[in-house]
Amino acid sequence: MADFTYLGANVYERDTTTPALPEYAVHEAAGVRVGVIGVVTEDTPDMVTPSGVAGLDFGDPVEAVNRVAAQLTDGDETNGEADIIVAEYHEGSPTSVGLTEAKASELFVRILEETSPEVDVIFNGHTHQLYQWDGPNGEKGTRVVSQSGSYGSHLGVIQLGYNTETGEVDEYVASNIATPPNTQAPSDACLEDPTWRAAAAIVDAAVANAKEKGLVPVAEIRPTSPPRSRTPRWSTGSTPARCATTACASRRWATLSPTRGSGPPTSPDAPSPTSAS
Repeated sequence: MADFTYLGANVYERDTTTPALPEYAVHEAAGVRVGVIGVVTEDTPDMVTPSGVAGLDFGDPVEAVNRVAAQLTDGDETNGEADIIVAEYHEGSPTSVGLTEAKASELFVRILEETSPEVDVIFNGHTHQLYQWDGPNGEKGTRVVSQSGSYGSHLGVIQLGYNTETGEVDEYVASNIATPPNTQAPSDACLEDPTWRAAAAIVDAAVANAKEKGLVPVAEIRPTSPPRSRTPRWSTGSTPARCATTACASRRWATLSPTRGSGPPTSPDAPSPTSAS
């Protein structure tokens, strides 16, 4: 089990506005209170097993961040207060080419431009992109918007300069640091941890199963043949079109056939195929 708190300010009990998870956490550093607000993509129900999110609703992440940010800066100590606020969105830009290109995403524009100015740093996730941009923050100037790739490829580091007299963040330095590949053998601490051993066993079994399943043919295609006189507009020749047809047919067979595994699918107009392995 994780030894940190899962945050979900936009995760609610079904048909209510009652939070199902902690909305924020406050950490103190050198006497400065740093509030961290966590939200997750609204697409979560479409990405996980239904039983894993039964009884939950996933609301607007920007609205949730802004609601909690207002709470943490309203001067009421009884409902939590923070000097610096960090928003962690499990959502982000679909591209890392540049900020201009990223603005093609309406959701990212909302995160970038509509997140409360009380938020000093915006961390993104979910889209597996690598970027750090200076986003607008109203009269305060700019704030960093950061995402650090995927699967631990980079470590996002944000250093903030907090002015104790004004109570504002007046400078920051941001960097995405590449992490070295993990080629080391498991430590003794891992090997002695029953949770680690159980997780490792699951991974090892999955890898072994994938190697076995990966050797089983699930579709067949015929050899390359001359192009047809009429070429689909999305293909440069008949071979890509036929490959695409076969791929679609195989996926349909794998997901819909009541007798999966009884034989490979074939394209409706395809001649007798030759095996491709």
